[in-house]
Amino acid sequence: AISAILWHAVSMLLVLQAAALMWLAHHPNPALSLFIAVVQIGFAALFLFYGVTMIGSVWVLGQWAIFVAIAALVLWGIRPTAQAGMR
Repeated sequence: AISAILWHAVSMLLVLQAAALMWLAHHPNPALSLFIAVVQIGFAALFLFYGVTMIGSVWVLGQWAIFVAIAALVLWGIRPTAQAGMR
C-alpha cells in the first residue's frame, strides 16, 4: 500500500507541476519557477544516487535526464533577459 501511495503522490506532484508550468507561460512568477526547478533537480538527484549506489550505472534509471532537462528549461525561462523580453 505504501508504494502505491508514493507512486500516486509523485504522479500527482508531476501533474500539478505541469499545470503550474502551463500557468507560468502566461503569468511569470520566478519564485514558483525556481521551486519547480529545484524539485526537478531533486528528482534527478534521487535517480542518479540510487542508480549509482544500488544499480551501478546512471543509465539504467535514465529518468534523471528528463528531470534535468525540465529544470534547465525552467531556469532558462526565468533568466533576467527572458523576463525583460516579456515586458
